[in-house]
Amino acid sequence: MRYVYLRLFLTEVEQPQILVETGDVPPRLDRQSYLEDVFNRNWNFVHWGSEMIYVPIRREEGDDESFTFGRIGKQFTNQENAGPDEKFEITQHTGWKAANLVLNTSSDTEGQKLAMQERGDVGRPLTIVNSLAQHINEINDGSGWSIAVNSMIEKSSFWEAVEKYRGQITRAEFNYTTPNVLGIRSVLNERLKEYRLKENAQSVTVTLQEPKGNLNLETQEVRDAVDYTSEGGGSSKLKAGRETVFDSQDSEKAKDVETDDTISFETSEGRRSLITKFF
Repeated sequence: MRYVYLRLFLTEVEQPQILVETGDVPPRLDRQSYLEDVFNRNWNFVHWGSEMIYVPIRREEGDDESFTFGRIGKQFTNQENAGPDEKFEITQHTGWKAANLVLNTSSDTEGQKLAMQERGDVGRPLTIVNSLAQHINEINDGSGWSIAVNSMIEKSSFWEAVEKYRGQITRAEFNYTTPNVLGIRSVLNERLKEYRLKENAQSVTVTLQEPKGNLNLETQEVRDAVDYTSEGGGSSKLKAGRETVFDSQDSEKAKDVETDDTISFETSEGRRSLITKFF
């Protein structure tokens, strides 16, 4: 079974001070406390026109408090036939399909990572978690936080595309979520801080173009960009003319584990085993 890695970025959003003072909105929690709060609630949300439900798996004494577990599921209906005693009459069977997720809520450089089970009958992890995050942002608009979701990728996949299409790449696009909470120290880090502090930007897009395909992507600035986006700090895309030859959102970092028959969220031992596997 395949689990995909995503990064949750929390950006501070201004809270009207008068509403905080009157108690109409709560004081802003720290990043870890906010993630623990929202991912330990039930959420009903819409994803591509279908209703989905997130349910947390409650922790027990002795569990690592930096990790939260949950499942996202959707309802389905199958047409079946009843048994011979009912002359095989057509019936409708309603059930659920659900995917597991594990979230590291800590605020260190390894934190805010999420591993979600990839199931074709549930949907793509990146788009599902993005829909969930948008719903949480809308419901909790007074929280002081906005959650963005990005894929994590293997850096080598970007450079493999650069090598494969050398001399053909006409456009490189990098979209960054601000601020940098990954601990990556570079000139890019300082620029993102300035965009956030001076322009109040929650995201920044940088596009490099050269119509003849002579882009030089082996610079320190591009290396910093790849480091940042590969860790889930944004997204990257390469184009050769009209063709997209690399898209980080289609190249998620993933890990294969044994079948779900041996994976359990219901016991502390099972949860500890999953933390070891993914983090």
